[in-house]
Amino acid sequence: MSRELDQHLRTLGIAEPAAEVYRSLLEHGPRPAAHIAEELDRSASQVRGSFEELGELGLIALDESSGVVHAILDPTAALRSRRAVLELEIAISIDASVAAYERHRRNHAAPSPNVGVEILHGGDIADRVAELERSALHELRGFDTAPYDASSWENPREIANLQRGVGYRIVYAKSSIETPRFYEQNIVPCINAGEVARCVSRVPTKMFLVDDTVAVVSLAVDRADVRHTAMEVRSEQLLAALTALFELTWQTATPLLQKHDLRCDLRPIETLLLRQLAIGVTDKAAARNLRISSRTVARYVERLMELSGATSRFQLAVYAAKHGWLD
Repeated sequence: MSRELDQHLRTLGIAEPAAEVYRSLLEHGPRPAAHIAEELDRSASQVRGSFEELGELGLIALDESSGVVHAILDPTAALRSRRAVLELEIAISIDASVAAYERHRRNHAAPSPNVGVEILHGGDIADRVAELERSALHELRGFDTAPYDASSWENPREIANLQRGVGYRIVYAKSSIETPRFYEQNIVPCINAGEVARCVSRVPTKMFLVDDTVAVVSLAVDRADVRHTAMEVRSEQLLAALTALFELTWQTATPLLQKHDLRCDLRPIETLLLRQLAIGVTDKAAARNLRISSRTVARYVERLMELSGATSRFQLAVYAAKHGWLD
């Protein structure tokens, strides 16, 4: 089994020794701590400590009195829970950092030149985003979330960019998917034009990243203590951090519908429904987005549960993730 798994587990915040022990358990099955310690060149106490960490995460069943591993558990629910914790921690860290900067900006003089950050206000934000978007050469990445304050929901600038070969990867918050006009008039046409879109329950910030050279970043509107304010970022260090934040979120986000998105296992509409339900969209919103009735949603969910053998929506979600129904 590839050691790349260790890196993936460390990305989820699992310590290196525990990641190595977990990979060893997956490769060879439950064994005494002493055997694993010899294999990994670690002490038996380190391995037992890793057992405890993996048990607390819900990845293994551990007898606390004897320290013996009884079974390796299905990791889907445990790792989804870990993802939710990481998303929350990232969101809190972003909010705290940007809020601290805003306090600094209000209490001190304007930033000195050449720090790679410029503050944008009010209407200047939309004008600057439009200018940067038109200048894009390769790819634009972004986080997007409701609420929206726009006279028009359409996005001809993005569609024009897609037609000239500029790539778009956008992570939407669930609130974006549940905003009817935005979903129908902005998200769907852009995806049909070539945008690659994914969704999470909540994005940490509104962000627009252009060609790895500049980003426009603001707090999500519903949490910002200073509204209509954004930062234009050109600092290499900050851009590297924002890029890493985007890619981490992208890896764990759920894909939305893609152009010509078909599966042989499921009806296309069922795949699209599963993707919306997996990110917590309500039945009513999913029905509206897919242009079907709530009763039809219920029928599809019933059929999916029959196909998977699930007796609850939670079991259906676990089965769908495990068998690639959301890919």
